[in-house]
Amino acid sequence: MLFKVIIQLFFYCIFCEAMTMKQMKNSGKMMRKACQPKNNVADDKVDGIMKGEFLDDTNLKCYIACIMKMANARTVTRTSAMLRFI
Repeated sequence: MLFKVIIQLFFYCIFCEAMTMKQMKNSGKMMRKACQPKNNVADDKVDGIMKGEFLDDTNLKCYIACIMKMANARTVTRTSAMLRFI
C-alpha cells in the first residue's frame, strides 16, 4: 500500500513540474534567438534540424552546442568530448 502511494506521488510530481508544449516552444524560440546570431547559421539549416536533417556544418554544430548549453543538457566534463566532433 505504501509503495503504491509513493509511486503515485512520484508520477504526480513528474507531471506537475513538466513544461507544457507551449512553454517548450517559447523556450526554443528564445534559445534560437540567442544562439543563431552567435553562430551565424542560416534559417534553412536550423529549420532542417526539426525535420531530422543534421548537416555536417561546423557552425550548425556550434549552434546545437549552444542550445544544449542553454538547456543545461551539456556538462563541463563532456565539453571536450563534444568539441572533438566539431
